[in-house]
Amino acid sequence: MALHARFCFFLCFCLMLGLTLWTSSVEAAEHVLKVQIIHATKSGTAVDAELRPLVRDFSRLEFSSFRVIDRALIKVAVGGNSKFQLPNGIWMDVVLKELDLDGGLRLKISAQKLKFKSTIAIKPGGTVAVGGPVYKGGALIFTLRRDKNRVGKLR
Repeated sequence: MALHARFCFFLCFCLMLGLTLWTSSVEAAEHVLKVQIIHATKSGTAVDAELRPLVRDFSRLEFSSFRVIDRALIKVAVGGNSKFQLPNGIWMDVVLKELDLDGGLRLKISAQKLKFKSTIAIKPGGTVAVGGPVYKGGALIFTLRRDKNRVGKLR
């Protein structure tokens, strides 16, 4: 009986240790996000081919033309800070606040110069679009896209 109790205790301890180590390695991982910076205008109806799947989501905006003008890859880790720069010189900060149980990321996006702060969630394979400031007769929009299995270890 005592041997059985010891075995159960040992098994529970190993399971908790394994869960703790797995959680720590997931949180320590870097998650790669693809950033697209889009110039939206009311002049014309040109839409870059890679943006066509998003145009339906942009239909509520007052713009008719959407063109990708810059791209970036950023890596985020829990508690870490990444940045990317918009064409107008404004820096956007991206902080990974937490991971949810099904692999989603909760991100805080901010730009001090714009007095802008937002919290977004993005699932594996998801894309989130965020409207930005006025720019050259239109506005900037940026998207954050996360591939389904794009994780790299911290070095």
